[in-house]
Amino acid sequence: MAEDLASYHEEYFTGALTSAVVRMVERLVREQAVRRLWTIDPSMFTDDVDSAKAIPGQMGFLRAAEFMATDWPNVTSYVRQVYHSGVRKVLVLASGAESANARVILEILGQNPGFPEVRVLDDSEPAAVLAFQEWLEPSASLVVVMAKGELSPELEALEVCFWQKMATGIAEPQRAFVAVTEPGGPLARLARRRRYQRIFESPTDITARYSAFSYFGVLPAALAGADGQLVLAHAHKMGDRCSPAVPIEQNSAFRMASFLGGLLTAGKDKLTLILAPEFKPFGRYLEQLLAGSCGKRKQGLVVVDGEPIGSPQVYGADRVFFYLRMGAERTALDDQVDSLVVAGFPVATTTLRDRASIGAEILRWQLATVLLCSCIGVNPFDETDLAQTRTGTARFLEAYARDSVLPKWRASTPTDPPLAELLRGLKRFDFVSIGAFFYETEARRRTLQEVQRLLRSAFSVVATQGFGAPCLYATGGSQRTGCEGGAHLLLTALPEGDVPIPEKAYSFAIVRDAQALAHLQLLQHNARRALRLHLGADIDLGLAQLRDQIRDLSSAPKPSAEG
Repeated sequence: MAEDLASYHEEYFTGALTSAVVRMVERLVREQAVRRLWTIDPSMFTDDVDSAKAIPGQMGFLRAAEFMATDWPNVTSYVRQVYHSGVRKVLVLASGAESANARVILEILGQNPGFPEVRVLDDSEPAAVLAFQEWLEPSASLVVVMAKGELSPELEALEVCFWQKMATGIAEPQRAFVAVTEPGGPLARLARRRRYQRIFESPTDITARYSAFSYFGVLPAALAGADGQLVLAHAHKMGDRCSPAVPIEQNSAFRMASFLGGLLTAGKDKLTLILAPEFKPFGRYLEQLLAGSCGKRKQGLVVVDGEPIGSPQVYGADRVFFYLRMGAERTALDDQVDSLVVAGFPVATTTLRDRASIGAEILRWQLATVLLCSCIGVNPFDETDLAQTRTGTARFLEAYARDSVLPKWRASTPTDPPLAELLRGLKRFDFVSIGAFFYETEARRRTLQEVQRLLRSAFSVVATQGFGAPCLYATGGSQRTGCEGGAHLLLTALPEGDVPIPEKAYSFAIVRDAQALAHLQLLQHNARRALRLHLGADIDLGLAQLRDQIRDLSSAPKPSAEG
């Protein structure tokens, strides 16, 4: 199946599982899934009356690109205002899905010379907060605060922290603050009370996870000088290609949903991303979109982003691959993907002509994700787990404010017996998730990639990794309530410095620990295998010990064939 479009080309290889994909195609055609999606039929996703009533008010993403294109003159007018005001740096404060949407277009299209430098802070890690405090120049900076719905504990802390930072350098900090939110929400009320310079309000029916084509995704890129209008144009064309009027064999979203849904019925639930360098930031976006939408009721996909590519022999039979490439010129990645196809692994490949074409791919995946949710019987807009995580974090922070201590929680070190016991209990088709609740550096990310590779080779399991709050919200929900068979490692450490939070009885280090504790508590509540490994004061040494311990355990018997 392949169709060559002006800036878009897609191919699917299903190998020996073509019949499973064909059955899913037949099912979705029989259920009229595309028509029901565009006419907003809640019965696709749930038979719960209350949930069904809410869904029509959560599917504004279907028309978001059109809305944003209509409002584009207002965006460009504001960007010109910022450009001529002398602002050199823009700090975006966000958390969860809002952060992933703020980053995806910005980081793929990149920074346009001459425009303000735009960075996103979405973590409560004290070292990250300190780094951004040093980077910010109050007299030449703009702070954009983003939130849909309730303010998360870390975003509330970041807002007040950087408000104070700006107030130390300028007399009227409110003139340097902008809100991106929804009408009547907590952030809109806060922004009006503080008299923010500007409030951008996205339609309430565009949910946070699907907000790439609202102010959340478009404004940061526009402030950096990116041609967001071209991105929106690509998205609009993709919307046309995925409409009910288009034959299903040409409907890009239908084809991807059928591909993944059919393979899921055959046990292929580990979606491994292989991304051209130009599109590396898309992995984080796609991970949160799929994990947050599909990972519920013990269903969903394990999305593997950033794993070192290996030879076909190192991959298990539960793998399916998505390859996003750019342009006609062949690269080494093409050769590696070809070897996977030759070995019989199912592979979906998309070729984009340029970076702006990512607009088409974002919308294709939004639509495909929602269709995939209908295949597996989950509501893509159910955010119950996310709310529980934020509530748990807030509860621990309230306890700390009262008692000056967080609840005690058990911890091991990488060399203690519990890690070996956890790994030896892995079975075929299990997976390991690694959540690192400390400051991310390139060296630490590379060490965790080495851990991923070792787990793959020594224990024949998939391993995922992520850092801090972004990991908590991007894949945490799927880990807590989605696919079973996971073993979850929470890596913690002593803080590398700390930052007090104005008007609060706790610091950013306490917020970070409260988030990790809330995540661990929900994993345990849902009967998931979870282990906290505490690395102490020397994080790099602790990571090296973790890597070496897994290497030493590689001589242990391989997982059994029982799945």
